[in-house]
Formats: sequence, structure tokens, C-alpha cells
Amino acid sequence: MKNLFNESLKSISLVFIILIFSISGMTAQTHKGDNSTLEKTYERNKTIIESNSYEFRSLMVYDGSHRKKNYSKVSIIKNKLSGSLIPIKSSKSSVVSFEKDRIKNYKVQTNDENQSVELSFDATSGELSFQFNIRIMPNGKAFLKVYSLNEEIEYIGTIVRK
Repeated sequence: MKNLFNESLKSISLVFIILIFSISGMTAQTHKGDNSTLEKTYERNKTIIESNSYEFRSLMVYDGSHRKKNYSKVSIIKNKLSGSLIPIKSSKSSVVSFEKDRIKNYKVQTNDENQSVELSFDATSGELSFQFNIRIMPNGKAFLKVYSLNEEIEYIGTIVRK
């Protein structure tokens, strides 16, 4: 009887160990699949930025204290900026529009280790000067920060090929 109990305990232990290794193997494959997807997204975003013909599409705006849905769009085609940025408190006078305004100081940095792309440039609209910084994360989410006259506003969205 004691031998039967010991054999059953060994069998249960063996099944338990196999189960643990199976679960850890599936988890590792899931993470490997996630990394593969992130890498593909990163490579796609690099290609879009390198084409120098893309659009930032906002889904949300954040002014440092408030967050709100937002559907602003700005296009970068060659060295020209077009589109409009709608702030949190939107009125016709607060919307900043760009109509093929020339981009200056355009810089792109890719980080293969972190799988992120960051670009920056300057633009003017009328008498106002703006600094733009776009950071594209491995999951495809893009963060556009716009600096002007001691103000900073952040748009959260995506980058798409134009």
C-alpha cells in the first residue's frame, strides 16, 4: 500500500513538473510573438518616416492637466507641413493651421534597441513659431509634443503613410 502511495505521488509530481514547463514554454512563445509584432510595427514606422510623406492623426490631446478626445491631423510631405492642431479649449481663433509651411531643422533618430523613432522639426504659422517633437513607440502609438510661446501641448495618436 505504501509503495502504491509513493508511486502515485511520484506520478502526480511528474505531471505537475511537466505542466509547469509546458506553461512556461507557452508564455515564452507568447512573448516571442509579441516581440515579433512590435518589431514589425517598428520597421513599418521607420519606413513611413523615411518616406518623408506621412500624417500624424491625433486621438487625444493633453495640456498638462486635462485630457480630451481630439481629431487633429498634420501632414508632413517632403519639407512642408499642412493640417491643423485643435487644442483642448477649441475655438476658431485657437486652432493652429498650417498650409504647406516650410519645415526647418528636421531630424530623425531611430533607436533599434528600444524600437522607437523620434523626430523633431520647427515650423511657423504666420508670426508664431512652433517646435515639434514626435515619438513613435514600438506598439505604434505616437506622441506629438508642440512647443510655442512657453506653452506645451501633447497629442496622442498614430502615424500613417500619406
